[in-house]
Amino acid sequence: MDIALDRHLPLLDARIVWSEDGGPFRTVINGRKRHPTGKVGSGSPKSGFRSLPLESVTCEGNVFRIAEASTAVLEIITQPHRLEMYLEGRRKPLIFFPDIFMRIETELAEALSDGVPFEKAALAWRPQRTRQGSVPLLLEVKAKSDKRSQEPDYLAKLSLARLVYRKVGLHFAVVEEGVDFGSRLPEAVGDVIFDDDVEIRPGDFATAVRALGFGNSPRTYEYMTHALGGEHVGPAKLHALHVRRVVSIDISRPLFASTPVRLVERET
Repeated sequence: MDIALDRHLPLLDARIVWSEDGGPFRTVINGRKRHPTGKVGSGSPKSGFRSLPLESVTCEGNVFRIAEASTAVLEIITQPHRLEMYLEGRRKPLIFFPDIFMRIETELAEALSDGVPFEKAALAWRPQRTRQGSVPLLLEVKAKSDKRSQEPDYLAKLSLARLVYRKVGLHFAVVEEGVDFGSRLPEAVGDVIFDDDVEIRPGDFATAVRALGFGNSPRTYEYMTHALGGEHVGPAKLHALHVRRVVSIDISRPLFASTPVRLVERET
């Protein structure tokens, strides 16, 4: 994708290069990092069951897992593309790799634009009877210890990237550990993503929809787990249906028998 920008700006042109297969643009994390790197996502339907690279297991990993658990998030890819920014008086382009791409519900994008922290907004989303649709979001994830936060060159790069993304209709946000998400995962997030790869059969989909009555009135966690098999089977299937965005469990707090569960309306 080539983008032509106003010629009076220091940024003359920009180019976004996506991977050919729609997956991560950078798939190899080298050994020069001073923090743990790794991979996630092989069991997640939101990542297309791909194994995704992480620059940071703790920071990016926590944001990924919150997104995987949030029913406001439809799709997740890490290291999604390379942004090349061509500046006036500079021979080589300025290169930027955003950390995470997501496709999210419009209401979540609006909450982030209003300054609601990512973790709070992502876990508080509730299905609406009439959906507004989804929008693309790019995230730059910053750890508490990230010294770049005070570096003028890094801040200038973020400002230029934000300008480019706004030009092509991509939402962009910088999320910081301790401000926009916690260092530890919320309990309910860990509970539901633990079962992300549990097998779901057509009958399980039908049972969940039938139990919720084809409407937006919630049922309790206890009611739904009983309908799906009870004991250990019911919770595992309910969690897997949540990750697949068939149902939406309230994961903004720990799971209890009374926790509400809602049906996720399909996008029209």
